[in-house]
Amino acid sequence: MKSLLIHVCLIWLALTPEILAFIPLFRLGSSSGNIPSNPSKQSASTVKSSVQAQSPIDISNYVEKTCSAITYKLNYNNETTARFENAGHTVKVIMDGPDDEKPIISGGPLTGEYIMQEVHFHWGKNDSEGSEHTINGNRYPLEAHAVHYNTKYKNFQVASNYTDGLSVIGIVFDILPYRNSDFTEYENIMIDPLTSRLKDIPTNTSKLEDTAEELLKWFSPFVAKDHYFTYKGSLTTSPYSEVVTWIVYNAVIPLSEHQVEVFRKLKNPDGKCTKEHFRHVQPLNGRCVFYCSPNAETRCDHST
Repeated sequence: MKSLLIHVCLIWLALTPEILAFIPLFRLGSSSGNIPSNPSKQSASTVKSSVQAQSPIDISNYVEKTCSAITYKLNYNNETTARFENAGHTVKVIMDGPDDEKPIISGGPLTGEYIMQEVHFHWGKNDSEGSEHTINGNRYPLEAHAVHYNTKYKNFQVASNYTDGLSVIGIVFDILPYRNSDFTEYENIMIDPLTSRLKDIPTNTSKLEDTAEELLKWFSPFVAKDHYFTYKGSLTTSPYSEVVTWIVYNAVIPLSEHQVEVFRKLKNPDGKCTKEHFRHVQPLNGRCVFYCSPNAETRCDHST
């Protein structure tokens, strides 16, 4: 497990599980240089075969940029259902209902509104790996991807063909070195409704229905933040299309060793545990990573 800020460690003992929803990561060293054109303002085009803007990346050099917070419209109610499914290589929360009951994000680097398609997870065989994005070279045991598509397109499949088609929110998780007052292992009660149901979908293609409110309880209060990283990249699984505006939060969601381990017990199509499901970091190839906050400079140093 990677170290967080020392002063954050000191306040952990004063926090209760109910308010320990997320913890800020290190602020990273910023770069300076020429301002590039804003990719979110460029005209959308159909996807061409490319390996120049692949994801994930290591976030270690970035440009501070003034931009708005991400706006999150919940849309679903306590009766809206979602499909929770073991897809063999990952686990997914899929919003199957009508579009007007699906969450929508906007603001920040996004032009227009993006509707949620699914949330899926990436993990590794131990606590030192699993996340796809790395922060200052540090990899975390779990990463969630909330996949959204641009509402100006008919559906997810159509949107996947355009450079402004998709936006993915990346959130990393870390194991908290914190014990309850009785010295039992800390468990994040916000994500427990999801992790506690993983035992009910142990094998490839197994699935169930639950309320979106329960399965996304950990996600909803986390999204509308005004500090995050963003860059133009790709899907991290085949076909690796370069159609994604990435939004990666500069905070971790804490959870217990047990809550991570249940992901590793899920079975793949071969009947074996899915112990490793993440892509290694890709070169920037001159792209800029922006750190968005309400008041920031706007400079860019092209990194490799």
